[in-house]
Amino acid sequence: MICSTLLGGKDESSKNIKNILGISVPLRFFILLDNDDYLQRSCWFSYSKLENILQNLYLFPGKLDIYSEDQYKNSIHRFLFINNCSPEKNRVYIRIPKEKTYVLLEDFEKYWVLSQLNELNILFLRLNAEVVKIKQYDELDKKHLLVGIHPGIDEYIDSMGVKDHEAVEIRYSFPKKSSFIISKYVYYEKWKTIIDRRINECKCYDEYYFKYEKPDFLNEKFINELRTWGLKCELTIDNNNEKSNFELYFEIFYYTYEMI
Repeated sequence: MICSTLLGGKDESSKNIKNILGISVPLRFFILLDNDDYLQRSCWFSYSKLENILQNLYLFPGKLDIYSEDQYKNSIHRFLFINNCSPEKNRVYIRIPKEKTYVLLEDFEKYWVLSQLNELNILFLRLNAEVVKIKQYDELDKKHLLVGIHPGIDEYIDSMGVKDHEAVEIRYSFPKKSSFIISKYVYYEKWKTIIDRRINECKCYDEYYFKYEKPDFLNEKFINELRTWGLKCELTIDNNNEKSNFELYFEIFYYTYEMI
């Protein structure tokens, strides 16, 4: 879910956080079908691909847009796909809420995690962080390599320019800003506590636990149904939640000010 807020001075920010940080946006799906597959059949024992999908809309936790080739070609609505690619027929796409970009179902988790981690970077920068440290959280305090935990983390590490793939901790710093003002921006709802502690409590040090759990709809039943309808899906479901889920521990050191 995402929400929007305007952050400026402390008093204004407090009001906006309380009143606005609850606006949620549901997931959106997209499927492109052949023109023939989009036709509805009159035969009760043989359903078209479109009819099979429409009878199982409950499996999609959000809004589903289905287009035939001709409809999509002539549509005034334009959907943004990752890397500006054209959509493939008989594939399921999901929109990343923040970027409003559609990615293949198989790639959704990677880009979903990457979107949130990139968002945290932007948020820490706007809150005037000096140093941020990241490592995998473990109640037994064991050391874990960050690379290999999740495809989204791997891509995030590469984007941060980290060369040491044996690292158990990432550390990066930001330059100090001359003013503590955050302009209008869209934030994921889960960051509310981070913003609140920095602005209303004037925190100069904070900790945050980023917990990721595989979305419930990404299960074997859903994937098998897609394939039954003739849709292509290369996603392999791992029922071991210990491998699918993870938690990251963030330490944030902020620049200090006499007054925020």
